[in-house]
Amino acid sequence: MRVRHFLKGFEAYSWEPSNAQLARETGLDERQMRRFDTNTSPYTPREWLKILADELDEIEVNQYPDTSYTNFRESLSKYVSLGPQHFVITNGADEALDISVKTFIDSGSVGIVSTPSYSYFRVAVELLGGKVARVSRGVGFQDDTDEIIDEASKEARIILLCSPNNPTGTILNRKDLIRILNESNSAVVVDEAYYEFADQTVADLVEKYDNLVVIRTFSKAFSLASVRVGYMIASEKTTKLLNMVRPPNSLSSISLTLAELALGHVDTMKGWVKE
Repeated sequence: MRVRHFLKGFEAYSWEPSNAQLARETGLDERQMRRFDTNTSPYTPREWLKILADELDEIEVNQYPDTSYTNFRESLSKYVSLGPQHFVITNGADEALDISVKTFIDSGSVGIVSTPSYSYFRVAVELLGGKVARVSRGVGFQDDTDEIIDEASKEARIILLCSPNNPTGTILNRKDLIRILNESNSAVVVDEAYYEFADQTVADLVEKYDNLVVIRTFSKAFSLASVRVGYMIASEKTTKLLNMVRPPNSLSSISLTLAELALGHVDTMKGWVKE
């Protein structure tokens, strides 16, 4: 069997061990574990699951979901305060990252990562045959804007940022982002997986900047990590490009139904965030 030569020296993404595996290795009770390595919520949305259970017999699981996810995008529109044309729905934030990189990276081209940050940024770029330019963060783990712009001037295709940043919790400076958007020809992807914990966003800028893509997920604040629902926010021009790369039907009707239920209970989510 022939595999890509590239994989022989590739540093793959490090998978987190399951609760069951940790229980076997440590002798701890799996039910008493609290995970701080995956940043998932300790709250199970049992009321939403009960509502879903009542609706299950009406979900046509024998059919593919609406590939355009129209109803869900309209629900997101109310939550984010942007038109439904600004959203691309994905199987979690990681698929959103994959789609973003596939849209902008060719083999041999460069992606910029402000480090330290989410380790999958590097993986996504390198799997496409791209090269990663790492820009070390400065004082207080703030993004080194000057260095990012300098690296971008070397024909970098994509700049991957995270706000709040994983693992430092640093918030992206809005003025610095606007500088990067104005002074580079690169696509700028901002991972806002933890947006609900900071309540600060740059998503409104997509109406002005075609080179901005914002990624969010239902895995963290909405307590739906295993449901695998994420989304991208971008200009209408850019969502058309992203949709050219997006695989069809990567989400289940059940996942979409549960995520839509979550959008109807935002106050519950905010209560978990406060806790």
